[in-house]
Amino acid sequence: MDKTTVIIGNDVSKDNVVACCLTEEPFNLKLYSKENKESFPRLYSNRDGIAELLALKADCVVLEPTGVHYSWIWAHILKSHGVKILWVGHSEVAFLAQV
Repeated sequence: MDKTTVIIGNDVSKDNVVACCLTEEPFNLKLYSKENKESFPRLYSNRDGIAELLALKADCVVLEPTGVHYSWIWAHILKSHGVKILWVGHSEVAFLAQV
């Protein structure tokens, strides 16, 4: 049986992340985000939030950090569980949001 790849985009804030979980590329990412943003879980920087993020079984997490200090702990925990981490900066996010 083929395993479905799970990619999660996390928008990191001071005390939480908003997680967008994808198993396939949306035809129009901007439209997908607009139509589904209410369903993206907000996971808080505590034991429960970390457990919820790990339960999503991500193969890769893309972090858009508000600050390195806030995102470092998420990246550290995910890496320690074998999840690949990719970083995307604010300028890349702004550019892709216009596409």
